[in-house]
Amino acid sequence: MIEESEEQNHLRDIEKILQKDKRYLLLDVIPEERSRILMDYIIDLKKRGVPPPPTASVDRRKPQ
Repeated sequence: MIEESEEQNHLRDIEKILQKDKRYLLLDVIPEERSRILMDYIIDLKKRGVPPPPTASVDRRKPQ
């Protein structure tokens, strides 16, 4: 239950920041779709994992 609350707080923080982004605001007319797009993006980032350090010469997250 604590984890779910933390996740909701993080999501609210992300949406609060996105309220300053015009691209996010353009999707005000379709809030359900906007939420789905955001969640899909977050899930995709989680699947990709931690990005390599900026000094790495090869991005190991991308399939070759």
